[in-house]
Amino acid sequence: MELTTEQFVHDFEATLKEQKQITIADAIPEELFLALAKTTRQYYTPLWLDRKHALQKREDKIAFYFSVEFLPGRMLETNLLNLGILDTVKDAFTQLGVDFDAVKESEHDMALGNGGLGRLAAAFMDSLATTGYPGFGNGLRYRYGLFKQRIVNGYQVELPDSWFGSIGNVWETRKDHDIVYVSFFGNVYMTDAGDGKLKPVYNNAQVLRAVPYDVPQIGFGNGVVNNLRLWDVEIPEEYELNYPTIEDRHRVEDITAVLYPDDSTDEGKKLRLMQEYFMTSAGLQTIVKSYLKMGLPLERIYEKVSVHINDTHPAVAPAEFMRILVDDYGLEWDVAWEATCKTMSYTNHTILSEALEKWHTGLFSYVLPRVYQIIVEIDNRYISRMSAQGVDYETIENTRIVRNNQIHMAHLAIIGGHSVNGVAKLHTELLKEDTLRDFYKISPEKFNNKTNGIVQRRWTQIAAPHLSQTIDKWIGDGWRSDIHELRKLNDFVDNPDAQADFWQVKQESKQRLADYIEKTTGVHVNSQAIFDVQVKRLHAYKR
Repeated sequence: MELTTEQFVHDFEATLKEQKQITIADAIPEELFLALAKTTRQYYTPLWLDRKHALQKREDKIAFYFSVEFLPGRMLETNLLNLGILDTVKDAFTQLGVDFDAVKESEHDMALGNGGLGRLAAAFMDSLATTGYPGFGNGLRYRYGLFKQRIVNGYQVELPDSWFGSIGNVWETRKDHDIVYVSFFGNVYMTDAGDGKLKPVYNNAQVLRAVPYDVPQIGFGNGVVNNLRLWDVEIPEEYELNYPTIEDRHRVEDITAVLYPDDSTDEGKKLRLMQEYFMTSAGLQTIVKSYLKMGLPLERIYEKVSVHINDTHPAVAPAEFMRILVDDYGLEWDVAWEATCKTMSYTNHTILSEALEKWHTGLFSYVLPRVYQIIVEIDNRYISRMSAQGVDYETIENTRIVRNNQIHMAHLAIIGGHSVNGVAKLHTELLKEDTLRDFYKISPEKFNNKTNGIVQRRWTQIAAPHLSQTIDKWIGDGWRSDIHELRKLNDFVDNPDAQADFWQVKQESKQRLADYIEKTTGVHVNSQAIFDVQVKRLHAYKR
């Protein structure tokens, strides 16, 4: 977007006065950050609305990425960079005598993930927006996500990271018009609905309200804004008397309190299952409602909607989609099943079969009675279909969903979808040869590979601006949108001037790190040495 320094200063000062009733000279970094974020929202909101209206008008197909983790990190610089106004803002702050670095440090890391899984999801969100694809995220709005690390006497101490703080999430927008309801527990029995059909009847279910909060995902330099939807839980007013104590309410709020609650107890396992289903059901319900507004036949929803399951946490999606299509909208089973399989796809993240998520049938049927019935029916029909196709007994047993009183969630995702991928070429080959070889033998056409990538806009342009400028000098700035442009650097591998430029950038970066180490620890390191730096939080479950 086009923005002059003068216009930004005017907008920023007006927002600061409106939000905090103070001038720049009196504001602390947290107040300046809030004003800057609110100003930035003013710039991208028209783009966000234009994107929504354009997708609706064209009736574009939208991919929905379901993940229990999203780890975008601090979004201020990324948003400013992608809008094309980062340098303008920095220049304006220099003119105003404001320390931009101090302001950006006031933003709390959006702690919605633990590491690789969440970073992959966030990278996809950035890449989808930058390449212009309609790809939306669906996850949970945790109050406590990635833990806060402290080192005490040489040992790691883990503290809850209340990342909302006093500011909250400045990028989110609550969408009350898209609130849906999610049911747990109770009893379900089938009754005659006429015309030879059965209808489920729910008794004594626990009904909770799923409230969406939308976070913009801004494409780099292209005016595209996609959406990341995060769900929070509330108790509906009409059911408040069912929760007479603070403890009762806390048990409900725990559903979106923390990423990966401890599952060493039955209560912890139940909470995890509720968490995963809550996110998945809420997302699928709103997707179906949005699709139906186009007036298109529900049985062909796959022509406009794709649902991607990132790891097994949202793997209940095929069964929940069937529940919605069959129970809520009355589709015939076979029609609904075809639509489900053509809509769903799945990314596997592990070659360890013992690490693939499984749920005990007793717990699952207690928490999600109707979904359990549907999974059993999917499993029975799968067995019949495979037997009719002449698949041997051992292969069927190895691939079925319900076995030995356990529900195999990866099996549900594979059977209920049309695509399975690993996250690297070697990983995908190992899945086909070992972990999922029986599935590959039955349905080789489902398997494909998607290699994890990185977001060069974040890790190079923001983290290493001097390196980015040097790359621009030698090959132009096309690489900032198309990472494959970096191959042009091969033409300058033996160029002494290029070598000198990149050596200088590296040396200055090492000196900055050496200065930081000395400032924060008192330890002096030689910047002429080779630096080998690794940074890692050591998660409790990995120790």
